[in-house]
Parts: sequence; C-alpha cells; structure tokens
Amino acid sequence: MAVERSENLPEPVRNALATAIGLGVLGFQQLQVRRREFEKSTGVSIPPSPAELGDMIRRFTERA
Repeated sequence: MAVERSENLPEPVRNALATAIGLGVLGFQQLQVRRREFEKSTGVSIPPSPAELGDMIRRFTERA
C-alpha cells in the first residue's frame, strides 16, 4: 500500500487536515490546563498514583 505524500493532496484537503490537527492540539492543551487546575484545586492527581488509588478505593468502600 502506497503512502500519499501531502504534496499530492489537493490544497483544500491539506488545509482541512492542517486545521484538524491544529484544533486537536489546541483541544489537548486545553484539557491539560483544566486537568492541572482540577489537581491544584482538589489535591487529587490524575491519573492517581497506585497508592492514591488504593487510598481512594478504601475511602469509598468505607462510606458504602
């Protein structure tokens, strides 16, 4: 299977692809900022470390 080079794609397709990639990167960066803000405000890291996860599970089961 041959891989198409971006030079062989029509310009509107290349522009749409570049826009989609750019929006994906911006969305990922926004998610990282919100994750860090959440971690800072709650003191809970995402993803939690194994020790933190065990502690969270223990606290949850104690409440049930």
